[in-house]
Amino acid sequence: MLAEHQTGSERGAQEASQEDARVLASQDRPHFIQSAAWAKVKEEFGWSSELVELPLANGRSLVVRTYRRSVPGLGQLIHLPRVNGIAVDDVPVLSAAFRKMEKSFGVKLELFQPDDDELAAALASEGWQTARGTQYRHAVEIDLAGTPDDMWARLKKRTRNLVRRASEQDIVVERLEADESAKRRMLDLVAVTKDRSGAYFHSERYLRATWNELCAAGQGRFYCVREEGDVVASAFVATFGDRAWYKDGGSVRTGSKSNAPHLLHVRIAEELQRDGFRSYELGNIPDPNGPQDGPMSGLGTFKRGFSKETLSFMETVELPITGRYRAWHVVEPLVGRVSLVKSREQWY
Repeated sequence: MLAEHQTGSERGAQEASQEDARVLASQDRPHFIQSAAWAKVKEEFGWSSELVELPLANGRSLVVRTYRRSVPGLGQLIHLPRVNGIAVDDVPVLSAAFRKMEKSFGVKLELFQPDDDELAAALASEGWQTARGTQYRHAVEIDLAGTPDDMWARLKKRTRNLVRRASEQDIVVERLEADESAKRRMLDLVAVTKDRSGAYFHSERYLRATWNELCAAGQGRFYCVREEGDVVASAFVATFGDRAWYKDGGSVRTGSKSNAPHLLHVRIAEELQRDGFRSYELGNIPDPNGPQDGPMSGLGTFKRGFSKETLSFMETVELPITGRYRAWHVVEPLVGRVSLVKSREQWY
């Protein structure tokens, strides 16, 4: 009887929570891109989403969130970003299931799993092709297992020293309410960072949609760091299950001796650890085995200070379903450029 008196938003929240629970129980390393909140974001920007149960080997299955979008003249692309839980033996069964999907010309699969030559070979043997990725492949993660001392010991020595110095300075990290003030401050810092670096950032509309949906689901947190009373950096952290990610951030340029950014992420990690999270990923870095003198070299050096190890994920692959797929590699860059011109947003 109680369910009859639920509002539409209450029923929607309950359904989203149930869907998230299925993903969290099914995938080994669930990512927030597989959450119901993220699906709502993508649905605002041209994608449809569906929670599906994919067959695996030996009668097993994997619950994943798929995203679909139409490409004029080709049909629908099925996109599975940041999926994990697929083994070598699963590839033939999984591939056969995808080939039966209607109205789609191809599948883009981006595995949130460590590089695995055997799995890559199994995918290639079933016709999966290397493709353009939409997600970064290399990252740094702060391991939150054990005690605060355990986490501290896993930081590199230089980072520990910089955090100690910051603790002695007039630098303070704050958790913020997810209100308009926090969002406006973040947008201002993002704009400053964009102008300084020339890097691509999503539009205000996209960023707000991300923050609104994740915070409404209890899966988003805002932080800022003040140096001598002034806000010099802000961070938005996404969470899903017992894992967390540094999603968005912005900063003003401070003195070369400022240790505020190091203190910011350590304090975030400390709070996440107290709240029971098992990891805090800091996101994209350059390929650790590639050149280290590119435009992201400084950021990569900064992030690698938080862990003695780095993460490398599988390459993006695509599975052709119909003959129309042959045109996709030619059309895909054009689709992206048109999207940026028309809507100032990435297509993915």
